[in-house]
Amino acid sequence: MGKVNERVVVALVGGSDLKKIDEQMNNKALTKFEYVFSENGLVYHRNGELVSSQVRKVSIGVPVSQ
Repeated sequence: MGKVNERVVVALVGGSDLKKIDEQMNNKALTKFEYVFSENGLVYHRNGELVSSQVRKVSIGVPVSQ
């Protein structure tokens, strides 16, 4: 992974919350990847810091974006 990171930016994208993604990545998700997008891109971290978090509400099974 180190050689790839020297040439291109590598991001991690997952549908789970950050805790689950980090468990699956041996607790190294935020240190191995410059960008981590969890919860299908609704939560975004860069260099281990939270950059953005959007709330998606569901009303009677229908997604409602805010």
